Order: sequence, then structure tokens, then C-alpha cells
Amino acid sequence: MDTIKLTQGTINALNVLKEEKELLTLHDLKDIDESIATAHLTALARAGLVEVAEVEIPVTTVKTYKAWKITELGESAIVEVKK
Repeated sequence: MDTIKLTQGTINALNVLKEEKELLTLHDLKDIDESIATAHLTALARAGLVEVAEVEIPVTTVKTYKAWKITELGESAIVEVKK
């Protein structure tokens, strides 16, 4: 087998994938080693050392909405219809 020359960042990415032995997204990889970049994964794929798979991941988003709550003044206020 021929020796494959890779950058240190690419070797780091390869080592993480070897340890985990499962499908990992770039986000997953960055959680383990934040220095891993898309370029490292592309280099590994071009060398035939990893394969790419399309995965669907449900994403939960957080949105901010206005919400109202009655105040003490609102509880005790006497109101009438404005004319």
C-alpha cells in the first residue's frame, strides 16, 4: 500500500472519524475538534479515505414571540368603552 500524504488538519479529521466509526456531520466533528474544516473532509473523500452520505436531521428552531401578562394595575383597573 502506498503512503498517502495529508496535512495535519486532514489527519486530525481522519483520526476523529476512525475513533467515532459512525456518520458525523461537520457540526458533530467540530464539537469534537473545532479545527476540522470542510477542506479536510473533501481531501479525505478525494483520497478515497471517507465517503459522503446525505442525511436528514430534524432541526428544532427557537423563535422569540411577544407575550402579554396582566399586571396588578390591569387586574384592578375599572375600564369602559372609549367613545
